Amino acid sequence: MLTDINRQITEALVQRIGQHRFELWFTAPHGISVADGKIRVTAADTFSLGRIRAQFDDDLRHVQREHGGILDNVGYEVAHPSSVPAKDSVADRKAAVPPTTKANQPTATRRSRKHAESMGDGALLSSESAAAISDFAFGPQNLLVENAVKQIIARPGQISPFCLHGPVGCGKSALLSRIVQACRANNRRPRAMFVSAEQFTSQFIEALNGRGLPIFRRKYRDLDVLAIDDLQFFDNKAATIREFQSTVDQFLRDGKQIMLAADRAPAELGFLSPELMNKLSSGLVCRLNYPCQTGRTGILQRGCESRSLAISSQFVGMIAERLDGDVRQLLGAVNRLHAAHLSQMNLQQWSTIQDLLQDLFQASQRPISIESIEQAVSDFCGVATAELRSPMRSKRINVARNLAMWLSRKHTGNAFSEIGLHYGGRSHSTVISAQQKVSRWLQSGETIPLASTASCSAVDAIKRIEAKLRVG
Repeated sequence: MLTDINRQITEALVQRIGQHRFELWFTAPHGISVADGKIRVTAADTFSLGRIRAQFDDDLRHVQREHGGILDNVGYEVAHPSSVPAKDSVADRKAAVPPTTKANQPTATRRSRKHAESMGDGALLSSESAAAISDFAFGPQNLLVENAVKQIIARPGQISPFCLHGPVGCGKSALLSRIVQACRANNRRPRAMFVSAEQFTSQFIEALNGRGLPIFRRKYRDLDVLAIDDLQFFDNKAATIREFQSTVDQFLRDGKQIMLAADRAPAELGFLSPELMNKLSSGLVCRLNYPCQTGRTGILQRGCESRSLAISSQFVGMIAERLDGDVRQLLGAVNRLHAAHLSQMNLQQWSTIQDLLQDLFQASQRPISIESIEQAVSDFCGVATAELRSPMRSKRINVARNLAMWLSRKHTGNAFSEIGLHYGGRSHSTVISAQQKVSRWLQSGETIPLASTASCSAVDAIKRIEAKLRVG
């Protein structure tokens, strides 16, 4: 009975104040429970308790009145000292723990410690935090990301800022969300939040208009772990970028963990100031790639198991082979198979599955057009498609145009004259010249300019554009 009341109170409060605020203010080291006919709110110290009471007393009393037949009051108290880890001094710890040498240390203890050291930071993860990322399809192509994530969960703040970038559908948002969940479960940094750049911007504008900027800043800067997704959304939002930079500075000064995700690396986000870009690059910048076929197979198998779909492993492997790795496509395929299963369709025949997923298979193997190449180059280089076709000849636009012509020749069946005609009515000799220039860049490993403050090697640029096209 008491468990049901606790659950009802929690759900009612979450509905009133939102999931993020509830997790921020009413999870460890704070707490909320029902005891002796009242809602009992606890905090680790009087300062935190006062802040909770000032912000949420009206909401708590509203919830209490809704359950007036059971609850008659709201109580606030500081947690009992025995329930809060004591901050003992170094001298006390030395006195309490006798010195242990390697000779008199138990064999089992030495063995477990040696095993933990060999396992690295992954050995420091609790079972709940390890479970949060256990089924994420990292794969050998994302080994650096996997090791970095384990270190962040084990020791938040050690790798900060952590910047994740990659193509749409590779799992950036899902991974950041899981890291935040794992950090909470590990009980090392309980105050953790995951938001999109759009949510951060909206809340910042709302705070400015409502004169609630100090509350907004406390909300974010009092966190121990902050993850912001879709960083590219900050483009053309100068005031939000300044606030974001101040937030990053505060996290770095306090040695706390901040994580970011974008569709491009920080060096390719032309709207970032050199100072902010250097700070983001001072942490760890990692590319998250699409899962390999083994990873795609695992995602499909777990999706089928969660929906009790009996599909042969051979068919699952064939689906994984035909879909190019976009995780959303994989999940969409599972949902479609589940709907077919509920419709009593026979999923033990490959012809049935092929008919169901034919459009997804075709989308994964779609032909590359000049228009799609032009758009991919435009997105990567930060140059508008209209500029690629214009007579403008600045170095940055020329470089992007040469890349687009080279890729158009490589991946389409169009003649030099057709490619030149598309890019502003240029002659076939101009396209041949672009071919030769890009080939020289690739052979020499030359660095080329992208956005106003960014550059990268021609080899890397071609790889990343082809990854956007999903042909590399």
